[in-house]
Parts: sequence; structure tokens; C-alpha cells
Amino acid sequence: MDHSPLLAPLLDAKNIHLFTHVRGDPDSASCFALALALQKLGKTVSVSHDLPAHLHWLHDGFSFPSQSDEGALRVAIDTGNYARLAFTPAVRAKIAELIAHFGTEQQVPSQRLWSIEPIDVVIDHHASNKGYGRLNWIVPTASSSAELLTELIAALEATSGTILFSEEVCRLLYTGIVSDTQWFKRDVTPRTYTMASLLETRAKIDKVEIAERLAERSIAYFQIGATLRANFKQYDDLLVSFLDRQALEQVGLTAEEAAQTMEELEHLPGKIFILFVELATGEIRVRIRGKGVVILSLAQQFGGGGHEFRAGATLSSWREMQTVITYAQKLLAIQAKESEFSL
Repeated sequence: MDHSPLLAPLLDAKNIHLFTHVRGDPDSASCFALALALQKLGKTVSVSHDLPAHLHWLHDGFSFPSQSDEGALRVAIDTGNYARLAFTPAVRAKIAELIAHFGTEQQVPSQRLWSIEPIDVVIDHHASNKGYGRLNWIVPTASSSAELLTELIAALEATSGTILFSEEVCRLLYTGIVSDTQWFKRDVTPRTYTMASLLETRAKIDKVEIAERLAERSIAYFQIGATLRANFKQYDDLLVSFLDRQALEQVGLTAEEAAQTMEELEHLPGKIFILFVELATGEIRVRIRGKGVVILSLAQQFGGGGHEFRAGATLSSWREMQTVITYAQKLLAIQAKESEFSL
């Protein structure tokens, strides 16, 4: 499906509420670009997001309410599954109970999910997204949700005759694209370059400022590096480390920023990289990366999702950590046998 079925609902709606995922990132922040564009079209827009403090520069100055009017069109952006949307804690608790009753989110009937919080439109690029909205535009080959939103906003602009690509809209979308692609180094197609070029033709984008902002890390991030290295384990081509809540509290680092230390592991030679980070809730966030090894199935084994080579999951406790490592080792063994067989 292309973007065309989305145009009428978005243009016809008077009130639109945008959702993105918990533990937001620069790509999820591209929802603010769509919010600004819709606002320019005269829509009343509200946004539910969970952008961490170190990324507040992406939405400082915006005044979108977090609560929607009754009857608003509800749009989910850059979120691979329903339970990961930035709902209120009370709503998230209800969803968790429902999923626990049925076993997995995929086993929960859509009507039961929508009875808690209905989702009218889903816009996403995660390969694991099965579609939890009434209308789903999911493009796993897209580099980012920002790429999809660029295409969508261009279509809304052409259809409405209203100029929508302001400098701020372009900055947000461009940041989402370069962040998810690591400055066009991964998951890039000709369409990615086309959309990025469109943004550059419509506004002056300060790439140096964006690069510096994305690369900036706190003193606490620098300090946690010692713990990351002390907890490091190597199992042949599987590289693992973990950061517990006590270590984070000692240096004053948030779990969201701690998760970025995955980039330190990824610089090492290996095939699968796993980082475990304890959240304030006691749950364990698992970030998984693969070099030449598809690791999406590993994340899905533990109720997570994402992309073929970049995925994640959330564990209930540290007791599950060794199980994740064991499954990763099995995945590497299978990959080694398949490589041997292909020779």
C-alpha cells in the first residue's frame, strides 16, 4: 500500500492525535514535523510522546497538548507494536493485563485493543509491525519513519495547495532520516536520497548543528563507560555488556541515554551485539544489533521487534539475561552452519 489512502482521513479530520513510542528517538520526533504540517492545514493537533531529556532540543518551543479531543483521528507513528505506544501509565497497565491474558500482543483481537485506545492509522517502517491500526501504511524498506512522513507531507502539500515544508518541518524530518541511517550508512535506498534531497531544496538545513547535537553526550555517559567495559563479555562473535540501575544512579545517567552506549559495542569486531540496561521499573531493556546476521527473530523470541539487523525487547528481570545470550549463541551456530553449507 502507498500513502494515498491516508490523504482523505488526514485532510477530512478536524482533530488529530499523534502517538509515537516510549523511549523516543530522533526518528520518532519526526512526528512533530507532521504535527506542524497538519496545524498549518488548520487541524487541531495533539501529541503523545516520550522523548528523553537529552533530545528535548528536537521539540523545544512546541506547545502541542498531550490529550486529544473526543473523536480525534488517532495516528501512530514509528511504533512497531501497539503496547509500545506512549500511552498513559494507567492505559499501559490495562494493555499489559490484556496481553498477559492472551499470551502475546499478536494473539489479542484488534477490537479488544481498540476498546482500550483505538488507533485509526499506523505509519511505520519496522519489519516486525503486523499492523494494529484500522489503516496501516508500513514500509519495511524505508530507512525511517521520517522518510515516510516526508513523502506523506509532500502529498498533503500537493493535494491541499498549502505550503507545508517550513524550515522547522524540514529540520525535524532530515534529523530523523540521518539519525536512523547513521548519515546514510545503512538501510538506504534511492528513495531515501530523493526524500532527503527534497528537504534540502525546501529549506536551509544546518547539517553541522544536527551532527553535533546527535553526537553530543553527557559527562555521566562518559563516566558509565568504565562500567560498560567492566561488565563486557565475549562469546566468540557474540559481544555482550550490561548496565544495572545502581550503576546508572551512581553517575546520574538515565536509562535512555545509557542505551546509546550500544554504539560503543558496535565499533568492536563481532557479529551479534547485545546490551542490557535496567529501567527504573526494574525491567530490562535489551538492545540487539547484528553485522551480517539477521537478529530480528531473536528480539521477537522475547516479545520484541524492530528491523532485521537492529532490534530490541524488554525483559521482566535479570533472570532472563542468560536465556537471551543462549538464544543468540544458537542463532550464530545456525548462521555458521548455513554459511558452511553454502560453500
